[in-house]
Parts: sequence; structure tokens; C-alpha cells
Amino acid sequence: MDSQTVMRIKNLSKTFPGRKGLPETEVLAGLDFKILADKFVCIVGPTGCGKTTLLRILAGLETPSAGNVELGGEEVNGPNAEVGLVFQEFALFPWRNVLQNVTFGLELTRRNRREIIEEARHYLDMVGMSGVEKHYPRELSGGMKQKVAIARTLALQPRVILMDEPFGSLDAQARNLMQEFLLGLQERTGVAVVFVTHNVDEAVFLGSEVIVFTARPAVIKKVYHVELAHPRCRTGDNFIAYRREILECLGEEIKTAEENIFAG
Repeated sequence: MDSQTVMRIKNLSKTFPGRKGLPETEVLAGLDFKILADKFVCIVGPTGCGKTTLLRILAGLETPSAGNVELGGEEVNGPNAEVGLVFQEFALFPWRNVLQNVTFGLELTRRNRREIIEEARHYLDMVGMSGVEKHYPRELSGGMKQKVAIARTLALQPRVILMDEPFGSLDAQARNLMQEFLLGLQERTGVAVVFVTHNVDEAVFLGSEVIVFTARPAVIKKVYHVELAHPRCRTGDNFIAYRREILECLGEEIKTAEENIFAG
């Protein structure tokens, strides 16, 4: 594995066994790609094509049926502190305040308590959440909750962060602001990001690469290298051209997925 490759996905497939007499379901079929250091990789594909399943495999939460995932040259066989995972649902503990939510993962390392708190405050400051350490999740907006979730993930200093529709529940304005925030954060930290989204505009705005999956079983249909400097203008001609081409590519697969549903 070369020095620029953080994660390597090799001929990865996943099939779920059938239940109650139903046939097995092949979700992923022979995925093969790399996640490079400092890169922001967005994945789009039809609903149900296996994007979340892929993230769970990369995070070590799910076992592939074939192929493997390597992190830094070592095979991923279970959860790893070097792989962070951020969900759409924020996944904050409601009984813990903001600071306690961020210290949670650090507490498992059995480090000195004072050091843990200082580290947590450092990452809260990094995501612009200083001053709300004693607030509880119920007192925060959706964007604020997601910043806390990201701070908790960053506190473990992962080499790659996997994000599953993290801004899907936010309104359009908050979503745009969080996209800009995340790009700035990724530029400062240099962490590699794998970002699943159904929003093509979001993928073009964020991604250095946009990977389009086919309908289930998912294979890589096309990889777009988005050669636009940041900050990106959503109304610029080049941005719109990328968006149009990816939408057309994805639209074909959405149509196939719908036909498969009705055929089944």
C-alpha cells in the first residue's frame, strides 16, 4: 500500500441470506477503490443499493461476504479507533452534556481525566462549539448536534471519517452552512472523508471525487474527479456541468432500481 492510500477496498462483495424462504440478497458486488489521504470522497447511488452497508463494512461493523478492506495496510476485522463514523441521527447520548459526549470515546482510553477534558475542549473549540459544554443535546439545534458528533469523532484522531447522510435532516440553509464548515474542518485536519449522500449538489460541492454506484447489487458505475477549486460556486457553469452529468448517470440507475422493485 502506497503512502498516500489510507484505506484500500479490494473486490468487496456483500450478500445477505434470505429469510422465511426468500432468496438471498446481493447488495455489493466486487467493489474496488482507494481512499487517499486528504481526499473527500462522496458516494451517490439509488436508494437501497448498499451505500450504508459499505460504510458499516469499512467501519468494521459488518463482515464482507468476499474481498476485504485494508486500513494502513492492515485488514479491517472489527471496529477501529482510526475509523470514525458520523450518522445522520447525531447519535449523541441525551443524558450526557456536550462536554461529556465528546469525552466519551476518550474515556475508553483510560487516560488522565484532566487531559481528556482538555482534549475534548480543544475539539469543541475546533468545531466552534466552545461555551456550550454544559448544554444537553435537547437544547441544541440540528447543526449544533452534528458539530458535537463530529468533535467527538475527531477527538479520537481517526485517519478516515465515514459520514452517512450527516446533514440529511437539516434544512437547506443549515445544510449549506454545515457543508462549508465541514470543508474548512477537513482542510485544517487533513483527515480523509468518505461521505454518503443522496444529494448530487452536495456531492459536487464537497467531493474531490464522486463515486456513482449502480442499482443493487452495487458496482462502481463511474468515478468523477471534480477539478474545481474551493470555495465552489453552486451556480457556476462548471459546477452545473458536473451536476448535470452526475444526475444523468445516477438517473439511469434510479430507473433500473425502480424497475427491479416492480419486477420483484
